Amino acid sequence: MSINEQTILILSYEEIPSFIGLTTRIINIAKALNEKGIAVELAAPNYRKGKSGIDIINDLKVHQISMPKFFRKYQIPILTRIAFVIFYTFFVITHFFKQRIKFRYVQSEQIYPFWASYCLSKIWNTTLILDDPAMLEFFVEDKLGGKTLTGKTLKVLISAFERFSMKNADYIVCSSKRSLDYFMKKLNHFRDKFVYLPNGVDEKEFCCTDRTESKNRLFFNCSLPYYQNMAALKNVLLITGFLDQHEFREYSLEIVVNNIAPLPEDMKEEIESNPRIFIRSAVPSLVPHLQEADVVLFPYETGHYTTAGSRLKALEALSCGKIVFSTPEGVDGIDSLVHGKNFILCQNVETMMVELLRFLSEGEYCSNTSKDIRTGARKLITEKYAWSKLLEKYDIPLLSLKALPKTK
Repeated sequence: MSINEQTILILSYEEIPSFIGLTTRIINIAKALNEKGIAVELAAPNYRKGKSGIDIINDLKVHQISMPKFFRKYQIPILTRIAFVIFYTFFVITHFFKQRIKFRYVQSEQIYPFWASYCLSKIWNTTLILDDPAMLEFFVEDKLGGKTLTGKTLKVLISAFERFSMKNADYIVCSSKRSLDYFMKKLNHFRDKFVYLPNGVDEKEFCCTDRTESKNRLFFNCSLPYYQNMAALKNVLLITGFLDQHEFREYSLEIVVNNIAPLPEDMKEEIESNPRIFIRSAVPSLVPHLQEADVVLFPYETGHYTTAGSRLKALEALSCGKIVFSTPEGVDGIDSLVHGKNFILCQNVETMMVELLRFLSEGEYCSNTSKDIRTGARKLITEKYAWSKLLEKYDIPLLSLKALPKTK
C-alpha cells in the first residue's frame, strides 16, 4: 500500500478543542496556513474515545489519539508527565502507521510531544520543528530550588532533555522574546535554529461590534488551575470587593474558565454570594462574551517565568476593541502598547482598583478618549498581531514551504 504524503503535522499534548492558549495558538496557525493553501493537520490526545480516529474541528483535520483515562483521573506531578510521554509516543506512532500517511514537516507544540514528533520525523525522514519551548529548567530552579535532591535531579533531567530536543530539532520557534533570549544565551551553538513568532489572533473571528453604550460589564477569563491565573482571579475578586466597599454596585462581572472544579471553596462561595458576578466554564467560543463586555481585566502579578509568549487573552480583548485594564505582567510580550492610546496601564492591583472605580463611576467608557483607546486597540491587532500578518514570518523555519504543492 502506498503512503499518502501531506504537508505539516502539528502535535499537541492538550486535547483539541480545549480552553487554553496552547491549543488556541496551534489552531490559529493551522487555520491561517490552510487559508494560504498549505495543508496542516493536528494530532492531540483524547481521553473520551475508546480508539483513535479523525475528527473535523474548526474545519481542521484532527487526529484524536486515544489515551488511557487514568492520565486525567490521577494527576501525580512529574510521574504522570513521564508516563504520558511514553504512552503518547507509542499511540501516535501506531496511529499514523495504520493511517499510512506521512508529513513533510512535523511540529511539536512544546516539549511534551517531542519524543513522538522526533520518532515520526526519523521514520518519515522529514523536517522537525519545536514550537514554543518552555523554560522548564528555570522554572524548576525557581520553584524547587537547586539544593534539594528532587530539585537537583529534575534540573539535570530537564536540562538533558532540553539539550536533546534543541539538538535534534531542525528549527525552534519561540513565541516570546524572553524565551528566545533565554535559550539563545544558554544554547548559543544552536542559535541559527531559532525563529521568533509571537502569538497572534484571528482578527476576523475576534472582531468589534457597533455597540457604543456602556453597562459597566467587566470580563475576565483564564485556564485553571495554573497558579498565575488563579492569583489573577483572586485579584479580580479583590477588585469587585473594592467596588462594593465603596458602595459602587452598578457593574456586573462575567468570569469564563475552562473548568470550575479547581476553584477553592472560599472563592466559589464569594462568587456565588455576589449577585453581580457570573461564572461560566468551557464555553464554545469566547467571542460573544468578549463582545458583550465593556472592560476586560488583567490583574496579573509579577513572576510569569514560563511565559508562552504574548498573552492571547489580551490580544483577543484588544482585537474586539475592548477597554483593557492591565498590570505590566498582564500584557507581557505585547509590543507597541501605549497607556492611554490603546489600553490602560496600572502598575499594580491597588492602582487598578482606584482607576477602575473612577472610570466606571464617571462614565468614562463613552468619552472620546475611551473611543480612541478602543480604536487604537483594534488597530494594533490588525496592523501587527493578526495571524494574516504574523504568518509571513512562518515561512522562515519552513524554508521551501512556498514551493510545496498547494492544497486543493
